[in-house]
This record gives sequence, structure tokens and C-alpha cells, in this order.
Amino acid sequence: MNKSLLIKILALALACLALVFTVRFRSRALRGDTVSTRVKAGAETVQPVAEETPEPTPTPVPIDYPEEEGTFFVGTKLYCVGADGKPVINGTYGEYLTFGPDGAYTTGMPELDALLQEELQEYIDPENEPRMVMLRNLYNHVVADFEYLRRSYYEKGETGWEAEEAYVMLSTRKGNCYNYAAAFGYLARAIGFDAHIYAGTVRGMGTADYPTVNPHGWVEINFDGEWRLFDPEYEFTSSHDMNLFDRAHATYVKLGYSKEGD
Repeated sequence: MNKSLLIKILALALACLALVFTVRFRSRALRGDTVSTRVKAGAETVQPVAEETPEPTPTPVPIDYPEEEGTFFVGTKLYCVGADGKPVINGTYGEYLTFGPDGAYTTGMPELDALLQEELQEYIDPENEPRMVMLRNLYNHVVADFEYLRRSYYEKGETGWEAEEAYVMLSTRKGNCYNYAAAFGYLARAIGFDAHIYAGTVRGMGTADYPTVNPHGWVEINFDGEWRLFDPEYEFTSSHDMNLFDRAHATYVKLGYSKEGD
């Protein structure tokens, strides 16, 4: 064989071997990169994500409802059994006693509900006191422990102001006749009295400072068919002890009180 031809054949063979080696090396390198990328991607995927653990929703305390109709206490919270013998939940009893999804009395204003509970926990003892004693304690508390502050007046028969004015009174400890009435009225409701909170007028003294008729706010509660009037602001501003709680003002119209419809 021609020597030069043999050299060319050997050179071609070596070139082929080099090409095969290069292709295999690059193929392995590429596979290694792919596996490495997959491993890294997998590692990133399984990394735990730091999330805030939500606080568990407190389990409502089961309420042992009695069989008889009416309101009752669990601690200082008021609950109710309706005329049908069923718990009053998300409903009303009477005209002004409203009970929420947990069955407890509510004003529909959570901030006011919280303030009412603070007052009740300090001034009543449902386990040892009759309701009239608790009502008297709350009335005396409103008369003695709040201060007068001139504020807005309302038209005779106007409604929708009661919850906000009660909140102002209980949070600031100051207010006018409407605040006194609203605070006492909601406290009375919170212990089971279907208290009416009124904006009306009262007879004045006929002077420049006290005209014949003044706008005024007060509370009325029905006891066995007899309406009694409670006016904590009037007793607070009076120069002498009126003792209005014990004076059954069923004839309040003679005292000059007048509400819408009178």
C-alpha cells in the first residue's frame, strides 16, 4: 500500500475517534447540567413557605337554655327564650331587645356592647340581685357618675340617635339629657327591660333661659301595664334629691313630658 495513503487513512481514523469522544463528552456535560437544574428547581419547590398561622376561632360556650319563656343571664350577658320555647337567636323579643348570632343581647354596635358589659360587670350581680335592684343600681350609677355637657338636641319623635349617644356617654362620661337617657336605656335593656328611649319635650319655667317648652330626652319602662318614667339627667341637675326612681310617674304628662303622639 502506498505509504502516503496509509498515513491519510490513519489521520482520518484519529479524527473520527476525536469527534466521537467530543460528542460523548458534550452530551454527558449537557445531561449533567439538566439534572443539576432539575435538582435545583426541585429543591426550590420543596422549600417550606413561611405563613402566618391563623388564630383558632374560639368555640362558643354552650348555653343551657331554660324551658320557660323570658330572658336570663349567663354571667352578665343576657339571653332569651321566645314564646315558642326556642332560643331567640338573630331575632328580637319585645320591641327593643335584640339578640345576635350567639344568642346574647346586642345593640347592633359592637363597641357599645363592649362598653355596656364593662358597666354591668362592675355594677350588677345577676346571681344575687333581683332585676329591680340591678335597675336601681344602674340608675343611681348614671345619675351620680357622669357629668353634664351641652350637646345636640333632637326633634320631638326623632329616632336613630340612641346608640351613638349612649356610646358617647359611656366612653367620655359626659353628655346632655339625650346621653343620660340613652346610656340608662341601653343598660336597662341589657338586663332585660324593654326600655323606650324618647326624644320629646318637657314643660319649662317660662323664662328666657327656660322657655315654656324645652326639648328633652328620657326613658320609659312598662311594669305590669303601668308606664314609669326615668329621667336621670333631670335628677342629676336638680338641686334637691328627687328620688325619681321610687316615684312611679305613671302620670308623667302632668309633669309636662310630651312625646310624639301625645
